[in-house]
Amino acid sequence: MPQALPRCVAATATALAFVFVLTLFGVPQSTAAPPETPGKYMGTSQCTKCHEKGMGGRAADALPALKEYPVWAKKDRHAFAFRRLQDKKAPNPRWRSKVSSEEIMEALYGGGDEGDDDDDDDDDDEIPEASKSARCLSCHGIMVAKLGKPAWLPKGSERRVSENRKLQQGYKASEGVSCDGCHGPASGWLEGHTPEHWATKEWKARVDPAKPYAASRRLWEEKGLYYSKDLVLWARQCVRCHLRLDADLIEAQHPPLKAFELFDQNSRVPAHWRDYSKATDAPELPGAGPTHTARLWQVGQAVALEDALKQVQSRTKKRKKRKVSKKLVKAGIARAKSHYTVLRHAIAVQPTLAEGATALKTAMAALGKAKKRKAQYSAAKKALKALKAMPYALATLKVDKAMVAKIEAAIKADPATKKGDAAKIAKLSLIPLGKAK
Repeated sequence: MPQALPRCVAATATALAFVFVLTLFGVPQSTAAPPETPGKYMGTSQCTKCHEKGMGGRAADALPALKEYPVWAKKDRHAFAFRRLQDKKAPNPRWRSKVSSEEIMEALYGGGDEGDDDDDDDDDDEIPEASKSARCLSCHGIMVAKLGKPAWLPKGSERRVSENRKLQQGYKASEGVSCDGCHGPASGWLEGHTPEHWATKEWKARVDPAKPYAASRRLWEEKGLYYSKDLVLWARQCVRCHLRLDADLIEAQHPPLKAFELFDQNSRVPAHWRDYSKATDAPELPGAGPTHTARLWQVGQAVALEDALKQVQSRTKKRKKRKVSKKLVKAGIARAKSHYTVLRHAIAVQPTLAEGATALKTAMAALGKAKKRKAQYSAAKKALKALKAMPYALATLKVDKAMVAKIEAAIKADPATKKGDAAKIAKLSLIPLGKAK
């Protein structure tokens, strides 16, 4: 796990988003003030000073290896995120898309604005370029945001990190999802972060015993650092781009997002973080220890369910323009149910979660039975309320190997995991659970 979270992404759908910072382009400047951020975006040119050629005297297996930049540039899909919008040739054949960004934008805007009702920063009078569209750059670049929540600016205001001196200090849009995008705007922590375990020490210095994980927010607000050792923040950074997709983007033939499982998602990113299965569980390192992959999995599923339920709300909410198709509403509900199908077995082995588990079970059953959009929206809202405290609870509650084995056996024996989306999630879930035994 890294000092601050470039494991998926964002978004992150983290990234993450979580959550933090996505680049917005393509609108005339105005006097509207840009949102405040805890720092400025430095860009990869600052990171390469230490993270490109390594450093003499370090062990071969030391992490960070200080060679992260060339690995990211050549092997990490995040480095290709912006160039994909320009329909550049993919450096890896597996990264290719069957549809061009130009075709997607034509489908989205060629017939008039029939998309969702959310405020959009693109010009309504012409088809915008994907590489200058806020919607696209929210996951294919760096976008200004609060911790975990995008901060959309009003139309006509300046949104370009790469041209706004208040927000940038070296970042270039062509970098795509680069270091700042996952670790946070680096001006506040770049100079200080070089000592070993610096991020952990900074986090511990901000801990309030009554609310220990508020330290993650304080570290962001004071330094601009996204503390990804906080498993919930790590997961939210990923799901923001790798799980949720606007309905009209799907209709415009945007490539579909695969079934989301946090361990699997991060296995696709060149690792530049330590193996925390060999570390000791502690508030600043939640989930560390022999069952780390299982705890990472269950937090990932809780956050995935959280985001999937928000997607259901988005697709069933009352709209001024045309409704989302029944097919996509059904697909959104199916995705939420698939995450719940496996997650419920992790919740079941934790007695302290029994009350919340009952409320969540009731809400998810109602969501499965609801036929009207109003009822679907209401059920998703109730499920989110029941789920609210569970991500952090699952990050901190102890999980031993016997509990992991019980969860694994329950998933294998559950008839609901034998078909559809749930079968895909179950298959992916068994990998981190197996590693934790």
